[in-house]
Amino acid sequence: SGGHTDVGGGGYRDRAGWLVFFGALEILFGVLVLLMLIGVGVGAAVSDLYPLSGSMLAYMLFFYAIVAGFFIAMGVGTASVKRWARSIMIVVSWFWLAFGVLGTIAASLMIPPVLGWMVPELPVSLPVLSLLISGFMILLMILAPLLLVLVYGGNQVKRTFRQRDPNIPWTERVPTPVLSLALLLGFSGLLLMAYQLASFPFPLFG
Repeated sequence: SGGHTDVGGGGYRDRAGWLVFFGALEILFGVLVLLMLIGVGVGAAVSDLYPLSGSMLAYMLFFYAIVAGFFIAMGVGTASVKRWARSIMIVVSWFWLAFGVLGTIAASLMIPPVLGWMVPELPVSLPVLSLLISGFMILLMILAPLLLVLVYGGNQVKRTFRQRDPNIPWTERVPTPVLSLALLLGFSGLLLMAYQLASFPFPLFG
């Protein structure tokens, strides 16, 4: 999986080995989210430590179940070097990065006053806790999707997918904006269905 081959001119290095590695990481991440999901559900059932209502907890579990299933499916597709996995992951990674940058900026402005209001007596100083939370968000919401954008957007990775999977999938038969909109609307539709489990109002037009 590391040899050189001339394909269509220019140097070409097969990246299938790296794709198997990244696919395994994505599967592992999905499994960890699934285990966290199970832990939260079991913990909520046997203790009174969770302040969330039952409907809010059900919504949260539904959301993380979607995340776990998505990463496990994408990990399998990536490790199998399927072109549809690359198309979907590029779109999702760009969405993730864009929302991550905006969300991190907003959170860095909102975290200090919100923490000071909700938890008057913090175990550590407010600036230190805010810095830790912001650092975690930068790692998860910016650096992680940026890494995926760089990996899946690389020319050698793209050529590896096309060499290993010559069949053109449906994700490449539509323009990228159409695919992006379809994925965004599909994810939003699932969340709107999950709102039936929650008891909080849906924000619409303010």
